[in-house]
Amino acid sequence: YLCEFIRKDTGESDFYKFGCTGKKSAMLRFNDPDFPDDAYPYRHWNIKIICEVRLPPVRALEMEWNLQEKYPKNFWIDEQFKFKGIREVFRTNDKNFVTDMIQLFEQLANEWPEYN
Repeated sequence: YLCEFIRKDTGESDFYKFGCTGKKSAMLRFNDPDFPDDAYPYRHWNIKIICEVRLPPVRALEMEWNLQEKYPKNFWIDEQFKFKGIREVFRTNDKNFVTDMIQLFEQLANEWPEYN
C-alpha cells in the first residue's frame, strides 16, 4: 500500500508511507480497535490510502525492499509521534511521485490478477 499522512492540526501533507500488511486492506492496518483513542499511534494524522495491491507475500516483501531503496526515509518523526513502520516513511517534492506509484501498483495488479 501507499498512503499519505496529513496532519490534523494543519491540514498539510506531512509524509508518505508504503508497506506490506497481512490485513485484508491497507486501511485496516491503521484502524486497530484495540487502541484507545488517546493511545492510538496515528491520532495526529488523517491517513489517505492512495493505492494498494495484493501480491504473494514474498513478492510483496521484495517490492517493499525495492521501494525502501528507491525512497529511503529522509526525515525524523518527533518522539511524541513515534509508531511502528517508520522505516517506510518519507517526504518528496516530486510532482510525479503519486502518479508513478499508482502506475506501478496497477502494473503489479496486472501481473498478479489472481490476487486482485
